Amino acid sequence: GQGRFGEVTKGAFHGENAAITITRIRDEASWQNEVHVCTNIALYYENVLCFKGSAFTTRNDSTEIWLLTASHEQGSLYVYLLENTVTVNETVEFVRSICSGLLHLHAEMFGSKGKPAIAHRDLKHLTALAILLKEYWHKIPEVRPTVCRVKEALDKINADMEKLESVV
Repeated sequence: GQGRFGEVTKGAFHGENAAITITRIRDEASWQNEVHVCTNIALYYENVLCFKGSAFTTRNDSTEIWLLTASHEQGSLYVYLLENTVTVNETVEFVRSICSGLLHLHAEMFGSKGKPAIAHRDLKHLTALAILLKEYWHKIPEVRPTVCRVKEALDKINADMEKLESVV
């Protein structure tokens, strides 16, 4: 599929499944920034995609830059949500996990293992989840308290993103 930085394909890295983002050399500055963030900043967190490596390669007489990350066997969450029926509990768990990861990225941490606040700009999976939560709000009244908590977390993420983007 296509991602923000380029084509995303499945592959393997040291015997494990990997998602490979393939970018043309013209996007080197964005790629170098992404590699810097992934390798030099403490991002290792259960709900943040695991960085595996990066490489330059030549294919079809063109230089490409590759960014390798962990890959889920089901593929992208966005596609999974479009192609599958998920339960309320699964939806809530997806949202909880995503919010936890985004809050970690957006939080500035101090100390020897600190990290700057990082804005994540590709949130189409949250849009799909928000649509599902809206449907649950109308169909299943008992999930409304959970939907309210999720909305509060999403509002905090949006406020954090606006604050971060005003600094950048």
